Amino acid sequence: LNGKMEERLPFFSFVFPEKFKRKFPVQYKNFQSNLNSLVTPFDVHETFLDLLYLQRYENHKRSDNIRAISLLTKIPDNRNCADAYIEPHWCSCSPWHELNDTTSEEVLRAANAVIDTINKFTLESREICEKLSLKEVVWSAKLIPQKSLLSFKTNKDTDGFLADLSADTKLTNEIYQVKIVTSPSQGIYESSVLFDFVNNIFRVKISDISRINKYGSQANCIYDKNPELRKFCYCKQGL
Repeated sequence: LNGKMEERLPFFSFVFPEKFKRKFPVQYKNFQSNLNSLVTPFDVHETFLDLLYLQRYENHKRSDNIRAISLLTKIPDNRNCADAYIEPHWCSCSPWHELNDTTSEEVLRAANAVIDTINKFTLESREICEKLSLKEVVWSAKLIPQKSLLSFKTNKDTDGFLADLSADTKLTNEIYQVKIVTSPSQGIYESSVLFDFVNNIFRVKISDISRINKYGSQANCIYDKNPELRKFCYCKQGL
């Protein structure tokens, strides 16, 4: 599944010279506003055409029914795969399903995996940093991959419009998101958690854990010694 997602989400970057930013501020602002929008290679092609017309000081006339939108114009916030002419088997916009039961075994295991990862990260400073425990799971969700993504096998044509949907991809992992409160720090954390079916293990990367409330003076004992621990360390009383 990871490979299929990577195939559908290639990396692409633009670097604009300062002269362009000054000369075309509206277009550059539009481009920045599209950073988190759904885009396709056809949009990139349309952007290159726009750049050519800008150099000639001409207006680029566009049809109302084309599949491409230049990144130098504002892409609608509600654009979806159908709007972008992306066939279902190429759509990577998998929905998150909120889990109402935050006390279920799977959610608690995911939450405790986050706690364990934090405690392992602060282990070398245990003489000054308290060991954290789970106080509450505030919110949880699970990523649900689309059926068309799992069934995609290969293209039937050269353009990618027709697909062979005969594959039966078996999931080997699930991805959860949890928002938790820790004790005794009252720290609020959000994290993505991967559940490995094969090994029955919940895995968390420390870089995937975000603290969303301020730590204030809680980390004063570690502030200068190890700045990376600031959002995780709750200094023991008296330090």
